[in-house]
Amino acid sequence: MDVKSPNFSFLEAHDPQYVRVAASAESHCLDDPVAALMKLRTLGEMLAEDAAARAGVDDSDLSQHERLQALQDDGILPEQTADLFHSIRRAGNRAVHDHEGT
Repeated sequence: MDVKSPNFSFLEAHDPQYVRVAASAESHCLDDPVAALMKLRTLGEMLAEDAAARAGVDDSDLSQHERLQALQDDGILPEQTADLFHSIRRAGNRAVHDHEGT
């Protein structure tokens, strides 16, 4: 499946699944922002899992919050980047659990 995305096609070089998830979020951003936030949350989780695997961080039993903290504690994830991941995580959680978001 060849997915095109004006904003996320560069992720194809890393993992085609990233583009599929990001393009799905992109396609829903105006008509279904809750779905878009759910997809962005998924993308954030995928990227953090990949970063943990590449850094050798055992994250098998960690929540996304704990995973991000472990990456930050190990100096892999700068504070500003961690803050962005947490913002996506929180907005995605509100979308999933409360069915709200813009």
